[in-house]
Amino acid sequence: AYLEKYDAAFDVLEELNQRDNKPEVLAEISLVEALIYENQEQYDCMFIALKAALKEVPNHQEALERLSLCVELTRNYEASIRIHEEILEEEPYCYFAWYNLGQAHAYLGNYQEAIEAYEYAIVCNEAFEPAYRDCAELCFELNALHKSLRWHREILERFEPDAELFLKIGQIYQQLGNNNAARTYLTRAMHLDPMNDEVHYYIGICFAQEKKWESAINAYKKAIQLDDLREEYFAALGEAFFHIEDVEGGIEMFEKATDIAPEESEYWIRFAVQLLASGNPATALEVMDDACEFSVGTELQYCKVACLFACGRRNEGTYLLGEALAEDFQLHPLMFTWAPELKEDPAVLSLLASFAT
Repeated sequence: AYLEKYDAAFDVLEELNQRDNKPEVLAEISLVEALIYENQEQYDCMFIALKAALKEVPNHQEALERLSLCVELTRNYEASIRIHEEILEEEPYCYFAWYNLGQAHAYLGNYQEAIEAYEYAIVCNEAFEPAYRDCAELCFELNALHKSLRWHREILERFEPDAELFLKIGQIYQQLGNNNAARTYLTRAMHLDPMNDEVHYYIGICFAQEKKWESAINAYKKAIQLDDLREEYFAALGEAFFHIEDVEGGIEMFEKATDIAPEESEYWIRFAVQLLASGNPATALEVMDDACEFSVGTELQYCKVACLFACGRRNEGTYLLGEALAEDFQLHPLMFTWAPELKEDPAVLSLLASFAT
């Protein structure tokens, strides 16, 4: 097979298959067939061969490992769930089957089932690091921050730490509002990997949350030096510049952010909001006009309404507000976060009342 003489390889396997019918041998034959199909990039055939191997020996370690890759390549996640549930009926302590089951559930959006499967994998094998990491990451993505922190700390206690682990723990502490702990772990991550741009970015976020703008600016600049194609870095730096009343610097950074990701409405809105807060409503309105050429979304309309009212263009603002309310009434409170004074505006309140009824 490694010589790419696949027909000859299959002939050898067929001869062996006729000589021996022990489950262990049949499983090895099917596994080698799967490896040949993998070399040929025939992944559906690879899947069938691995399924045959596991029918003979349900807890076959290498077959389970190759099946994990094969399912990822073929997207046969529903079939994977059925296969691994059958395996676990026979081998309930097969940790890799639990792990693969967790992977399949996670891909299909069955997140609680995925977490349970990962946890069973850990119970069956406390030394199996991938289950810890995937469980911790999934909890983080689901915003189950305390649970994610617990699993990440388990990884820290049981396995060799790396920069990514310290970074993730730092992110969690930062999101939980514990900036001192966050910086402790982010600093550890930086010592292990000083070229990690995300570490510097999240250190900057910690400083920004404490309104230590100069320190935040320095951290964001380091992140940008390491990766100057991340729009979120430029936007964060732009906001920090606005907070120290460097409007020119803020505009420059936000222009770079929107150049990198013009389709992302978030950065246009953040740009306009900072301009509004700094007393530049006309420029904010220009930003919104530019945004509408590249991005779409009702959020943009509500932000433009705030800009129009701030510029004194009330009739236009009222007309656009009507369109936005008709499109997505539920989003209208966003407008008040950008322009709180509109909460008391008679025209706005009248229009809201008409749509609410």
